[in-house]
Amino acid sequence: MGRRAMAFLAAVVGIGATSTAAAQYEAATTWAHCFSGDARFCAEAGEHYAEGTGGADRNVAMAAQAWNQGCEAGDAGSCARLGSLHEVGVALAGIPRSLSAAARLYERACRAHDAFGCHRLARLLWQGRGVRRNVRRAARLDGEACDRGSGDACVALAAAYATGRGVARDPDRQAALLRRACLMGHSGACLGSIASDVLQLVRGD
Repeated sequence: MGRRAMAFLAAVVGIGATSTAAAQYEAATTWAHCFSGDARFCAEAGEHYAEGTGGADRNVAMAAQAWNQGCEAGDAGSCARLGSLHEVGVALAGIPRSLSAAARLYERACRAHDAFGCHRLARLLWQGRGVRRNVRRAARLDGEACDRGSGDACVALAAAYATGRGVARDPDRQAALLRRACLMGHSGACLGSIASDVLQLVRGD
């Protein structure tokens, strides 16, 4: 192997090592930023500890701390994710299950235009869990979340158009929403879109 090739290989290996090291400290870095007053990093820091990524061990209690810190500082994403912990209850983090608390946090996040928060609030509204059932508002919120890039919200809204729940029944709108969610990478929506297209062909639409 020539000197140039060896130098190139060394450079590539060095870059890879640096990238790996950086990834391992990502959780600690975002945590430091979060608790140094930059709430924009709190949602990401919490996700690292919730999922055990970025060099962090999985620790839901620490995730809850980061999300609480971010939410108190006005970060919508942190509020939404903290709401998800209240929705299920996490004993290890000292968070009792409370659908009403989850709904309040989702509401707070949604008002700040967080797609995840809007969709999670819509889920509660569809079913009347922790809040008064309101399918029209649920459809509206899922529409907003879908527009902001939530594939899950697009799929939920597609189901509403398929059944006429909260919106007027519209198979064409349903199909369009499934295609949109599929393009966002939602595998279930891709299968649903194919099924919808086949059904339209069978009906001769």
